[in-house]
Amino acid sequence: MKKLLLVTAIVLAPQAYAQGDLLAGFNVQLSSGMQVSRSSITDAVGYSRYSTNQASDDSAPSILGLSYTGKLGNQFTLGVLAEYNLLKSKAGTSNYTTDYTFASGSTQGAFTFEHSNQMALSVVPGFVVNDSTLLYAKLGYATARVQATGSVANSVNVNGTLLGLGLKKVIQNNIYGFIETNYIPYTNKSITTTGSSSITGTLKTSDYNFLVGVGYKF
Repeated sequence: MKKLLLVTAIVLAPQAYAQGDLLAGFNVQLSSGMQVSRSSITDAVGYSRYSTNQASDDSAPSILGLSYTGKLGNQFTLGVLAEYNLLKSKAGTSNYTTDYTFASGSTQGAFTFEHSNQMALSVVPGFVVNDSTLLYAKLGYATARVQATGSVANSVNVNGTLLGLGLKKVIQNNIYGFIETNYIPYTNKSITTTGSSSITGTLKTSDYNFLVGVGYKF
């Protein structure tokens, strides 16, 4: 956490030499920070009936981004950003009770959730504060693979809307830093377990993150 706060302070600190133009062109960037992922399965029916409590866990993502930003006059910009999380994200362990008795004699179980293959494509409108500072919003389409592992296992692809806000600031020449926060509520998805029994339920999941990153403008 101390390292994250230090990097944030460096990104936000005023730079007398930060006169580069971050407002137009192709960019590549890498960010990390804290991501909180939540998942649950509700209204499951089959050989047994159950609903899990909401699971939640946090992890440090590593998000690679490629973008193009164009100017809209002197005060506004509009960009397109593609992102991919290079790491898997933990989404917690959720307990449940069923009306089915497992071989062990128990009627309780648990799912451990994990998010992977997280990708997003966003439109990024920006407001020019000065020659080296940009405030921006993000509106995008996001996808992920959710894996639920327990006495039975299953995975499913989900998609949703990405909403974000951020600040970008030139550090030196073509190098910039940025901080941002994003929220992704994925659309509820039907999910069917595989294993000793077949159970179908509704998967509810979301991601929220706070990121600090650095980028390079070509």
